[in-house]
Amino acid sequence: MKFNLFCTILGENKDMNTNKSSNVIQKNFRVSRFYSIFKCQTAVVLLILNFVFQVNGQVKVFSGGNTTVGTLSQIDTKFKLQVDGGNVSGYEPCGLYVKSLGHQADYSYAQVNDVNRANSKAFEVMLSGVSKYYIKGDGSTVYLSDSILKTDIQPLGNSLARVLSFNTYTYKFKDELATSDRTRIGFLAQQLERVVPEIVSTDNQNLKGIDYVSIIPLLVKSIQELNQRIEVLEKQLQTCCPTNLKK
Repeated sequence: MKFNLFCTILGENKDMNTNKSSNVIQKNFRVSRFYSIFKCQTAVVLLILNFVFQVNGQVKVFSGGNTTVGTLSQIDTKFKLQVDGGNVSGYEPCGLYVKSLGHQADYSYAQVNDVNRANSKAFEVMLSGVSKYYIKGDGSTVYLSDSILKTDIQPLGNSLARVLSFNTYTYKFKDELATSDRTRIGFLAQQLERVVPEIVSTDNQNLKGIDYVSIIPLLVKSIQELNQRIEVLEKQLQTCCPTNLKK
């Protein structure tokens, strides 16, 4: 059984043999069923932990209330809760996991409440410090598409032929059959991957998914290509049958 707890509360912690002032609570612990009491100069800390299982992690609470999990340093002081999933050998790390079973009725178990500005970012996904998309306070989703973030920009071509080869389906998800008989409409990732591999991704469980948002440029380009064909046909019709065209 291992135990390592460093506690400093708003003042000099003489009981811990240090003369340094601190206003930070740090905990780096590995615990198996224990009972301990610690005294500090300006406060008494009563710690009663009765764990049936072992806990191994890092938690740090800063003076302003900011809390970090999985790391003892703040990523950014503007974030109240910061979770570092870390690098875990053998499986993919998860920074935050929410499990909710036994629902008796439909409800939401993760919410962002009281966003009082329409343009505030209620939820944001970033990659290497660069925002990828965010959900605004008014509920709209914004995907970052600024030209300064892009390189190797090329016009999209030959979209109509690819869109015409899309197969559409109705289907049901196997995992939903026990609770819902809902019929959905959409595509099959494997079929689209053969036509437009750019919009299909494969995860670490070898399951494929579709970036439905990226289909929009293909549809827009297809409409433009169709319009070009219509304009050519109209010109030909004006040449051969101008009277009939007016009618």
